[in-house]
Amino acid sequence: MKRYFVMNTGSVLAFLMVFASGHVAADNGFFIGGSLGRATVSDKIPDNQQVQNIDFKSSDTAYKIFAGFKFSNLAIETGYVDFGKPTDAGASLALTGLDAFGVLHFTLGPLSAFGKLGLVRWDYDLDRIASNYHKEGTDAAFGVGASIDLGSLGLRIEYELFDVGEVNDLYLFSVGATYTFF
Repeated sequence: MKRYFVMNTGSVLAFLMVFASGHVAADNGFFIGGSLGRATVSDKIPDNQQVQNIDFKSSDTAYKIFAGFKFSNLAIETGYVDFGKPTDAGASLALTGLDAFGVLHFTLGPLSAFGKLGLVRWDYDLDRIASNYHKEGTDAAFGVGASIDLGSLGLRIEYELFDVGEVNDLYLFSVGATYTFF
C-alpha cells in the first residue's frame, strides 16, 4: 500500500510539473486582447463666457484593444483606448488614446498580478453649447491588475490612471480577455 501511494504521488507530482510548465510556456509570446469597462473623467472646464470654471465629473462605457509580447515576467503592450463620451454640466467630452506600456508580472501558476507604466497619446474634444475645443498631447499612464491564464486564453481585470494634461482625473476600470500565440 505504501509503495502504491508513493508511485501515485510521484505520478501526480510529475503531472503537476508538466501542467505548470505548460502555463509558463502559455504565458510567453505574442498576445492580443480587448477589454470593456467604465471610464471616469473629472475636471474644471471653462463656461462659455470664460468667467468661471464648471465642475465636470462623469463616467461612460469605454473599451480598448491591445497587443503585446510577454517574455518571462516582463511584457510590452500597446493599444487603442476609447474612453467614451462622458456628459455633464451641458458639455460632452470625447477622449481617445494610443498607449504603450512596460508591464511587470508577478506570477504564481496560472494567476498573476501586474503593474504597468507607460505613455498615452491622447486626443481630446470638448463640446459645449456654442463652443468646441480640441487638443492633443502625450502624457504618462499607470495601471495595476490581475489575470488568470487558462492555456492560450487569459482573463484580466485592471485599473488604469491616465495623466492627461487637459483633465484633472481620468481613470479606467476594465475587464477583458487575451489570447496568446505560441
